[in-house]
Amino acid sequence: MKHFRFASLFLAPLFAAAVTTAASADAVLTVTNGEKVLEMNAATLNALPQVSFETSTIWTDGTISFSGPSLRSLMDQAGISDGQLTLTAIDADCN
Repeated sequence: MKHFRFASLFLAPLFAAAVTTAASADAVLTVTNGEKVLEMNAATLNALPQVSFETSTIWTDGTISFSGPSLRSLMDQAGISDGQLTLTAIDADCN
């Protein structure tokens, strides 16, 4: 469970900021749970409980802050309570 909590704090803000989709013009995150597809825009993501942390990276100078919804809140919103997660991010800066 400790690993999941760490992943929730670390991955969710990055995941929320980086994932884009062509499915809907204003969707910034698409979560697929079997046949259920949940598209979320920036306002929907910002309305979820937010977490934040500061860290340093090999790509930045000094400490940088990340914030966004927790992975748990995204999973709850999508109705995911168990199983395997597969996360795919698209870096918008690379296009």
